[in-house]
Amino acid sequence: MSSDSEEGASEEELTAEESLATAREHEQDGNTEEALLCYGHALQIVVEAAGDETAAECAPYYYAYGDALMTSEDRTARELGEVGDEDDDGDAAAAGVVRPTSPGGRERPEDDIELAWEMLEGARVCYGKHPDTVERCVNLADVHSRLGDVMQANEMFAQAVTEYTRAHRLREQALAGGAAPSDGAGADGAAAARARGSLRRAVAAELCNIGRVLQWSVPPRTAEAVTHYERAHALVEDLRRENSPEQDEAELFELSEGIANKISELGGTAPNSAPARKR
Repeated sequence: MSSDSEEGASEEELTAEESLATAREHEQDGNTEEALLCYGHALQIVVEAAGDETAAECAPYYYAYGDALMTSEDRTARELGEVGDEDDDGDAAAAGVVRPTSPGGRERPEDDIELAWEMLEGARVCYGKHPDTVERCVNLADVHSRLGDVMQANEMFAQAVTEYTRAHRLREQALAGGAAPSDGAGADGAAAARARGSLRRAVAAELCNIGRVLQWSVPPRTAEAVTHYERAHALVEDLRRENSPEQDEAELFELSEGIANKISELGGTAPNSAPARKR
């Protein structure tokens, strides 16, 4: 038997957790098709073991598969040059968001996006069965944000606004919970500060997402878009003023400036960003 066959056979024998880890390794190595196969295999294993495709434990597997499909679509579009405003891409990337663009290049791009929607809807249903915790809020926010990406890719901007708004509310709810996901009783102050800072940046990212699809709506909802960008800018500046060693000042400054530029481009009054500080 060839080494390729042996590798395929061994991957079929992996547990759901092992298959998920293998999928992530393939994805990091740029082996998209192999990654998607492993994500699907991991989901199949956990669904069969649960005996219920809507079981709570299936949630992260649905999300991982749907997220990978959307990441693949975005990567393919970028390689083909099918991207929108470069400044929009930079703002979103700085905020930790992968912005979808028009799909293309794969054999069945529309089918892939449809499959991504099905996977993310499955994740939404399954996470809905989890206990009401900060971690559940964060996970559901991730799902709704990716559903917003799907709607944006399909140029369904009103629906995208709805999904991004749900994600924003969930992230605000997570912040109000007074803790960060996976912070156990023994977590030190620095780890808690990093986690809370990440949550706040995620809130800013969702505000940018909402602003972006509002400006792309037909007709454009420019004034509303500017308002959301302004809120995102204020939040980033709040993080900068705290001058926390757990936050990357250079990255936050770049993000703040990018959002301010976007506000100016849309006809708003660009807010002032505090001068960049050196550590």
